[in-house]
Amino acid sequence: MMSEYVDRHLERGASSGRIVNLSTDAAHSHTANVSYAASKHAIESYSRSAAAEFGRYGIAVNIVAPGPAQTGYITPEAKAQIAPNTPLGRLGQPDDLADVIVFLASKQARWVTGQLIYVGGGWRMHQ
Repeated sequence: MMSEYVDRHLERGASSGRIVNLSTDAAHSHTANVSYAASKHAIESYSRSAAAEFGRYGIAVNIVAPGPAQTGYITPEAKAQIAPNTPLGRLGQPDDLADVIVFLASKQARWVTGQLIYVGGGWRMHQ
C-alpha cells in the first residue's frame, strides 16, 4: 500500500504526504506470540526505511503503537488489572488513538517522520 501511495503521490505531483502505520506496544513486551511480535517489528522497521526513502518526496512515515485500548476485547477482569497500572488510570478508547493518528496525518506533524509513538496512557513507560 505504501508503494501504491507513493506512485499516486508522484503522479499527481504532490509536495507533501503522510503515511501512518500501526504496530502495538505488545510487540515490545510479550514474547509469547513470536509471529505476531515479529510482524509488528517488521512493519516498524519497514516504516523507518520508508521514512528515509520517501522523505525526498515530502512524505512523512510514522508508526503508532497502541497500548491497552477498549475496542471490545478487554474483559472486565483484565480491565481491573490494567487500568490501575496505567499512569493515566484507565484503558484507552478508540478516539485516544484516532487523535494521534489525525495529528500525524496533519500539516502540524510536517517535521515528524520515522517515529514510533506509543499511545497507551503511559502503559509502555510504566512497564
